[in-house]
Amino acid sequence: MATSNPLANGNLEIALDEQSDQVSLGGDDILVMNEASRNKKDPHDHCCLNPMCDCCCPKQCGPFCPPVCLIMAFICFNFYLCLGLNLLAEASTVSPFEGVTVGMGGGDAGLLLTGAGLGSFLLWCRFCVCTDGPTEGEKRRQQQQDNAQENTADETGGVSSDQVSLTSQAERGPEHDDCCDLCELFLKKVLTCTFLYLILGILCCTISRAAMYPGMFVKLGSETPPNPLTGEEFVFPGKDQVELNGYHVKYSKSCMDGCMELPDTVTEVYPVVMLGGNGGSGWFNVEQARDFIRRKVDDDDDETIGYDVFSFSYRGYEPNEDFPFYLVDEFTVAEDAEKLFRYVRTRDEFFGTRPLLLAHSIGTGPGSYLAMMLDEDEVSCVGLGMPFASGTQVAMELSMYAAPLFFWTIDRWASEQRIKAMDYRIPFLVLSAGHDELIAPHQQEAVFEASGSTDKYFLYYEEGTHMSVGGTINSDGDTYDKWFEHCLRRIF
Repeated sequence: MATSNPLANGNLEIALDEQSDQVSLGGDDILVMNEASRNKKDPHDHCCLNPMCDCCCPKQCGPFCPPVCLIMAFICFNFYLCLGLNLLAEASTVSPFEGVTVGMGGGDAGLLLTGAGLGSFLLWCRFCVCTDGPTEGEKRRQQQQDNAQENTADETGGVSSDQVSLTSQAERGPEHDDCCDLCELFLKKVLTCTFLYLILGILCCTISRAAMYPGMFVKLGSETPPNPLTGEEFVFPGKDQVELNGYHVKYSKSCMDGCMELPDTVTEVYPVVMLGGNGGSGWFNVEQARDFIRRKVDDDDDETIGYDVFSFSYRGYEPNEDFPFYLVDEFTVAEDAEKLFRYVRTRDEFFGTRPLLLAHSIGTGPGSYLAMMLDEDEVSCVGLGMPFASGTQVAMELSMYAAPLFFWTIDRWASEQRIKAMDYRIPFLVLSAGHDELIAPHQQEAVFEASGSTDKYFLYYEEGTHMSVGGTINSDGDTYDKWFEHCLRRIF
């Protein structure tokens, strides 16, 4: 019902509709907010964590709302993306990372879930990022409303703003204020998300380094050879001429535990460079090389063949522990390995020879790098035990793609790509274990398939585990013997 109320200052009348709070004042449409309307509960004045509602956090937010919303956004996004990438990995002949061959089935669901991950993240950012206090646009509109109330009070004879609040429709804030608010909110979202992402990235980087190079964080192995292994320590210049400790062990049929001097019956000594896993020091690596050569040593009835095995401890490992983990990356390790290989070739007793290159587990990363860098006249052959297609792929598969947003924090170690650049004339061997608990067999096969060598061999042991080097070799001894004979003929 409309009523007319005379005002004290002139003959101006206000037509008030009590249902709509709308008045007509001198031809202008004016919004009236009485005391009841002023105290009415605004359904938008609270923080809503439901991404499907449209009442989230425009004005009154608790101090913990933005972090909670962003954490929920990250969890929601990562969850869907994790499921999507897993299904994509099962669905396509190409893995989401590094082009690794995998099985078949489930691709459409993977694409949908990956898309759902992206969509959920956008929903959370749209509905659940709050501001502490009014934005600049809200402040401008409030100032305009206050000015309109003062002007209306003058025209209506000093009606108190406590009784009625008027805002002329002509004086409302321009539409671009909403755009400014959105820009301001978007900027805050981006900055906050970037800050949280970098913090989580630093954490993921530390975790990935600890998993890939545990010897940098805890002591693994020792500075002395484990009993009954016998050998000697030497120093060689690594990357940037930094002195690193290496280890040298001699093997023959009568001294499979290592010896300082080979028996007089040994007439041929073959140099071997061994790049071991991340589970121990250089002493562990030269001991592991014994598993590669034991079969040939056992067949040497006349004891005429000996092997000089060289290895080293990666930076951060005993006794090369004086390097902080954040200064050690794949290129540092790879160049150190290359320096070791070239050091062996320049020793007086092996000058001009082509050493045998062996690697296992994480050592196949720098081993693949050396296979790419060395020419046919520098290395006799390359043998990789349980290699991985890439460090990124190993981390993603072991974590079930739990952190796809942070795969860049992992040392890439693109072994599959590097093996493609290996000289085709170098004999190549890959050992693969069907029950490898760390590196999936399809990655090991992918490395083998990537090689363009015209003389390559693949040994697969269905019952083997990650450490089953000897068992894998013995599972197909004839193939291994053929590869090894080709190696020995090329050393000198």
